[in-house]
Amino acid sequence: MHALIDGMIVNWLLNRDFISLTRDAEPIIDCYLLGLGAAPTLLKTHLKRSTR
Repeated sequence: MHALIDGMIVNWLLNRDFISLTRDAEPIIDCYLLGLGAAPTLLKTHLKRSTR
């Protein structure tokens, strides 16, 4: 998630026409989060590793 948001901001700072943060950021993040929900097993595995 951090890489996604950081990448959007960095690319926007380099080229303001790259993306409209006010228009596009929320749907892009929603899509990313929905993608995580499509792989619940991977998410559970990652959560188990990060709590060790």
